[in-house]
Amino acid sequence: MQVCPRNCYRYKSRPWVKKEARFTSSGPKMFVVHPRPILKRQTYMVTRRTTQRQFLLRPNKAINQCIRYCVSVASEASGVELHALMFMSNHYHIILTDVEGRLPMFTETLNGLLAKSLNVYHDRGENFWAGHVQPSHVHLPERIDVLNKLVYLLCNPVAADLVKEGKDWPGIRVFLPGETKCVRPRFYFRSKDSGGTMPKKTKLRLSLPGCLGDKKAALKEIKKLIKDKEQILSEERKASGKQVLGREAVKHQRID
Repeated sequence: MQVCPRNCYRYKSRPWVKKEARFTSSGPKMFVVHPRPILKRQTYMVTRRTTQRQFLLRPNKAINQCIRYCVSVASEASGVELHALMFMSNHYHIILTDVEGRLPMFTETLNGLLAKSLNVYHDRGENFWAGHVQPSHVHLPERIDVLNKLVYLLCNPVAADLVKEGKDWPGIRVFLPGETKCVRPRFYFRSKDSGGTMPKKTKLRLSLPGCLGDKKAALKEIKKLIKDKEQILSEERKASGKQVLGREAVKHQRID
């Protein structure tokens, strides 16, 4: 394991590796560099958090439209297969299969587009994503791994006591296979007529991971697992006396 300064050549030339902050005995912050393998046809859960956990992804019509558009553009550019999306107010989870070994291209494109466009939307100029926490790419090698993360992802707003059922979440929460038409947001993105390069319309395509087998049976299994998990969370909430924030209250939370 090699320790190197943040500004060293190895750090700059390998922006895709995972870095962990460390303090040496002499004081300056150093970074332990762990190579992250990029392999074709592997399935991952990708996670990214906003700076200071601010609600910069807080759901509303404009932000939901922007997220769908940016995800569809990034997936088309990189060729990844999308399986499930869960965008909370201060972080997101995406389950995908990296078909061509272009996961870094997908995350760089998606995070860059979201940061620039939503900073314009919120009229802010600071960093959008958490700087001290790197993007998480959790490898899901087995069928059970994919199922567990799907349930975790889709029950996320219920576990956070924001809504009673995942389907009540007002933001982006999708896992059903199919295509959705996405229209370019009116803010930030320029049309081709005004010198822009972003397409006016795209398609957000989702599919089930191949490891889950038969589509109909897999969807039935996923829905059953989600229902069981939500029931457990509901019972735990009642036992602890907690209350659900609610769909409308979520949409009116302060971003900071």
